Amino acid sequence: MDSFRPAALLPFGLLLTMYAWGADPPPEFTAARVSRGGITVKILVPGVRMSIQGRNLGPPGTGCYGSADPQRRETLNPRRLDKRFVDILIFPTELCGVQVFIGDKAAGLMYVSGGQIDFKIPQDSPESGSADLRVVYLGQSSAPVTMEAGFGKTTISLAQPAYTDMPVWMKVEFSDDSGMIEYPYDQGPAGFGCNEVEVRKDGKLLPQNPDSDWLQRYGSSGSGPICGGGNYARASNHMGRLPLHLLYRFDVPGTYEVRLTVWSRPAGFGQRGEMWARSEWTPIDVLPSKPHRRAEWLENLRMRAPVDAAEFLSDALPGVLGIPDDVSFEILTGYLYHPNVFVRRQAMYGLSYWPDDFASKRLLVLLHTKGPSDAPIEFLARQPKFCAAHPAETVEATLPFLERGSRALDPQSRRYLGFIVAATKDGRAHTLVRTLLDDGDDDMLYPLVSFGDPADLPGLSAILANPTGPGAYLPEQLYRSFGDAAVPYLERTLSGSPGMTAAQNIARQLMAIGDPAGFQFAARSIERKDASRAAMIRALMGQFPELKPASDDAIAAFARKRAGPAQ
Repeated sequence: MDSFRPAALLPFGLLLTMYAWGADPPPEFTAARVSRGGITVKILVPGVRMSIQGRNLGPPGTGCYGSADPQRRETLNPRRLDKRFVDILIFPTELCGVQVFIGDKAAGLMYVSGGQIDFKIPQDSPESGSADLRVVYLGQSSAPVTMEAGFGKTTISLAQPAYTDMPVWMKVEFSDDSGMIEYPYDQGPAGFGCNEVEVRKDGKLLPQNPDSDWLQRYGSSGSGPICGGGNYARASNHMGRLPLHLLYRFDVPGTYEVRLTVWSRPAGFGQRGEMWARSEWTPIDVLPSKPHRRAEWLENLRMRAPVDAAEFLSDALPGVLGIPDDVSFEILTGYLYHPNVFVRRQAMYGLSYWPDDFASKRLLVLLHTKGPSDAPIEFLARQPKFCAAHPAETVEATLPFLERGSRALDPQSRRYLGFIVAATKDGRAHTLVRTLLDDGDDDMLYPLVSFGDPADLPGLSAILANPTGPGAYLPEQLYRSFGDAAVPYLERTLSGSPGMTAAQNIARQLMAIGDPAGFQFAARSIERKDASRAAMIRALMGQFPELKPASDDAIAAFARKRAGPAQ
């Protein structure tokens, strides 16, 4: 009778195989699933936060979160251009049985689960060559995924051959996680977000075209993410490039050098912040154009204008701009009537390339012949000096759109029209604006104020005194338009029972000019601790910074002293 052979006598390799059948499978992922911010990365950069997605990476379910050490910070790799606080936090290198290794360096773990790991590459990880990325869970290691290691380069080149007096497009490629060029941005056609482009020729930096800066000439132009692309950036087929010709003139053939720097915040927002990426100075060749090249190109664009709004914004519209001539202006003004609001606004920003008077005269003709559109109306509203210098033409072109019963335009455009005609000081326009306001068109309130006619003060002060009226923010505008003549009306209104917001704004304006009535209101509000107390304290500290460390009682005494005897 054969004896039973125990399992211990089976071959050792077979035993291992049997054990593996019952064990959990090892972690599994590929290089394509290593990302930052949802974008696949190609290089393991020291100190950068990344994610791995895959299978069996860690505990199932909701996973585990790692907390940074509250007492310690690590030293940032000196080669890192972007220096953010989170990048020097120290996270645990083992979390719920999970470890991540770059070569033999353990990464800090912020989150681990079966399907995803968020980790931070060690600051002292390899700075060149390649490194193996591995995930270890409960003692089992994934297959190593070999990736490039170190600091990638930002490279720039021409997206297509460049010619004088033609569009010059620069292509940008990031080899690490510095982001992506998502033109157009919300600062207008020549606004490049957080990307700064410098150009030099023969070793000398070229000045930027001053006509490109809408922000400097007319104020803010957009409300999107400060470094992100505009509404149609990601829908474009031209991501990863910038129109150099909108900032610099390439009217002389030859070799130029270009450098791109990516900052943490754009120009016009104070300090530029941290440097995220920078290219080398890169030579580009600008070839001489053949005769009539630009004219032929513009005519082709006119005949075959794209229909898609993203194509307009990312290619056709910026291509037209940069060299102000009659043909490009004619093409641009067609975009002012485009059905897409973003195309119209970007086209309006592009008007900055032409002198204000040149553009304004032609827009008046356009309104007269083609009718109203929000973009040319807004541009003209920003030209009060031109409108005042050309009252007859301005009134003739714009007043018909304000006639009683004409509601074809949106409220903002109607308000802009009111400001346009107010700049002319035309009597007929004044009467119309006042009549429209009397008939309940509140959009005409501030245009009527801007006429600056003292005869309007009684009616305007009555609107200001109405607790439920639209005049809560009138005080500053009244003083700006009427000067000292507005003060008695402001004082009388404040002594009555205006709405709370109107009262606070009247007090602020009166305090700004040193009027005791404003300080009386502020002192009384602080002493009585009424609903306006906090607003008055902020107003006083804003006007008198030395009050910031003072107590409420001291601020009230300060206001009472300037108010004079209590009334």
